[in-house]
Amino acid sequence: MGRNDGEFVYGIYFIRQFIAGDDRHSTEPSSKKERVSAFETLHEAAREISATGKLQGQRQVNNIFYSWKMEEQLCVEYVDYKEQRRRICIE
Repeated sequence: MGRNDGEFVYGIYFIRQFIAGDDRHSTEPSSKKERVSAFETLHEAAREISATGKLQGQRQVNNIFYSWKMEEQLCVEYVDYKEQRRRICIE
């Protein structure tokens, strides 16, 4: 396996998680866009961890801040357009 194989596996995992979704998340367009941005943040975080060893970070997309942190799991937190705190984690 090459270096990019891990990124490929993470990418497939994120796609499956997003498609599966769960009942707690709205089907409204704003909610879907925020969820996509959260999974993109997790993907970027995994790349950052692999490249630099950094264990936390933040990015902004459309005036929403997505904060990620690696502890027991890699998680991203954000406040959605309804001002509800959301947290998505992967193992």
